[in-house]
Amino acid sequence: MLKPWYKKLKYLWYVCAAACIAVAVFAVGCFLHLWAPPARFYLFTAYVRQVRGDYQGAIKDCSEAIRLNPKDKRAYHCRAYALTETGDMTGVIKDCDQAIRIDPRDVYAYGTRGYTRESLHQYEQAMSDVQKAIELDPKMAGAYTVRAKLRNRIGDKKGAMADLDQAIRLDPKYGWNYAFRGKLKVDLGDAKGAVDDIEHALKLDPESAWAFASRARARLYLGNRAGALQDFNQIKRIDPKFASWYMGRHYMLALADVHAPCDKISSKALSQADLVYGEKQTTRMLKDRPRMANYVSKGDPVWTWTVRQFAGEGLGARILWNAVAPIDEHVRAYNSGPNDRRSFGLIAIREVDAGKPLSGEDQWSCAVFELYNIRNTKQFDETDKQAFAGKLTKEEFMRKFSTLEFNAGLSETSFYHTTWLPHARKNNLTATDSCWGVEDPATYDEWIACFKDPSGYPYCWYGTFYDQEVVPRLKENLSSRHQQQQHSPPVDRAKQSADLTRADVLAAFYYRHNDNLNAEKYYSQALAIREKALGPDNLDVAVNLNNLAFVYSQEQQYSNALSLLKRAKSIRIKALGPNSAEVDDSLKRMAALYCAMGRKREAAQLQTLLGSSDRDKLPQQQN
Repeated sequence: MLKPWYKKLKYLWYVCAAACIAVAVFAVGCFLHLWAPPARFYLFTAYVRQVRGDYQGAIKDCSEAIRLNPKDKRAYHCRAYALTETGDMTGVIKDCDQAIRIDPRDVYAYGTRGYTRESLHQYEQAMSDVQKAIELDPKMAGAYTVRAKLRNRIGDKKGAMADLDQAIRLDPKYGWNYAFRGKLKVDLGDAKGAVDDIEHALKLDPESAWAFASRARARLYLGNRAGALQDFNQIKRIDPKFASWYMGRHYMLALADVHAPCDKISSKALSQADLVYGEKQTTRMLKDRPRMANYVSKGDPVWTWTVRQFAGEGLGARILWNAVAPIDEHVRAYNSGPNDRRSFGLIAIREVDAGKPLSGEDQWSCAVFELYNIRNTKQFDETDKQAFAGKLTKEEFMRKFSTLEFNAGLSETSFYHTTWLPHARKNNLTATDSCWGVEDPATYDEWIACFKDPSGYPYCWYGTFYDQEVVPRLKENLSSRHQQQQHSPPVDRAKQSADLTRADVLAAFYYRHNDNLNAEKYYSQALAIREKALGPDNLDVAVNLNNLAFVYSQEQQYSNALSLLKRAKSIRIKALGPNSAEVDDSLKRMAALYCAMGRKREAAQLQTLLGSSDRDKLPQQQN
């Protein structure tokens, strides 16, 4: 059947319409060029270039418009947008600064600068900008979205929810807000409500990888692994780069339970005495770290698992809770396995990190990681032996150690999914992925590639140890294995300094590696060198005494630790007087040690001295 003649001309009409539009645009451009100021002409062409995606051309035209009329804030707005698309965030901020100088009430400039600063992790400045934007224009939906992101970063999830509610009221067609609100609902325990929000986001934008990622996370929270896996497959289809960044261990949890080698428990059968011991250590930990106590109750799954780990189920030996937090401010928690001098392991967790109290959930994640990582004690020791026997290169040595810690991280993630999440759902507790390594890469090679700083992990610990300890031992074995040891010539100052540096480096390494036996050895070496070179009453000797005392306290050699701390305090009083900050430090250390020993009365007396300005009799007090 033949089509009517007018349908045959349909495409001709389209061509004519397009030609008319092109002529109109050309005519407007000619008009602006002939009759409008030149700056406005360049601004118009910049807008046209942006629509076409020619952002470099738009930047060039905006720059020309600014040169001709530097007081036109619209040109800075236009260029800032183009710079955002090219990734020049510093340039965006500079253009917004200039626009605000021209018009201090420029809402667009404040909002854009706030968004840009948030992307550059300048959170305080970003918050100031979006607050100003909202003050100037309470109906600016984008400002509420940025403020919600900022509030979420500082842990104010309810405030972030309120901002997203307002942003959605102002702009109900922006799907990203629904997806983000869904993510927050998961954090707050409302996974069903989260799915509703995210599905609405997918109706608005069916190709949103972010929305699929948020729904996958909500489905995991609800135990719907099959649905989560479907969402992850959609993410891979839509945006493979986003998938590789986001999915990580989330994807592993959707596929199956994560069971790393250190998930395997020992063959040790727990006796009633073991369980009583485990419960005692768990109770002490929750008493010393009260924020952790808010997350568990006696008899619940998290409590029971922790009791059994302290009792020795995973390690094969009992584990002691150590109330003395790590001195090293970069170490949140540590563990130390059984060794030749003691048959038990121990763990400790920091109360404050970088001047801020650790949340209860952060502390729990640290405890779980260390209770898994301590199971690697035998493998750590075996790796040391292989290195000293010359069977491992430096790279192989670092890889073996970091692989064991990676496996502990996988087990921590498994615990989060199988134990912590159900516990959180049942008790209306928050569950934060970032605390548990859930967003970390799923394979060792991807994970270790994230550590690119040559002075950071794993180089600073395992690489330094290999260079400073393994290599000299191997050279010594090769050169003097069958030779009798000769009397050493007098040590010169250069060699003495080198020996001291080596002892300090190795002591710090072994301390971080939780090898207290070797840490004690090298701290003692460093102390002997300092006493010989500087004299027994030097302030550097006092610092060394404190370090060695801390190692003794971890080994529960409290009398030795106390003796060293008293000596360090006496040195500081003699050199600096009783009211110095260094003496305060000594008193705090002694008070903490008395607490660990259960001698609360002596600890209270020292705390009283800390608050006193009159310490004339302090040198005579032996405490």
